[in-house]
Amino acid sequence: MRNRSIIAALGTAAAAVLAFGAGPASADSGPGPTIQRTHRGSTGCFNWSWADGTVTTTVYWHNTCKTSHFLRVRFGDTGHCFQTAGHKKAHATFGAPPSSIRDTGTKGCAI
Repeated sequence: MRNRSIIAALGTAAAAVLAFGAGPASADSGPGPTIQRTHRGSTGCFNWSWADGTVTTTVYWHNTCKTSHFLRVRFGDTGHCFQTAGHKKAHATFGAPPSSIRDTGTKGCAI
């Protein structure tokens, strides 16, 4: 019977924590932290990632093939082309998040 009382008390305490949560320390604590979403993907020989930034966005990529390939990072109608040697990693920082990232092969990019 005593174990049931302890279990019931723990259940009530857990329900109270879930119901009330951990609120702000004070009313003047300001806005909460912003959550950055990380975007990941792959295209051809490249694995890439970037996170939502407040001012700039850095795109990271890794060429997983043996040969050098070109990666096109587009921002709407404009873009940048990067040649990356086989099995190498690189990154670049931009003023906006990319609209598309694409492996254009070994011959170059048509931006």
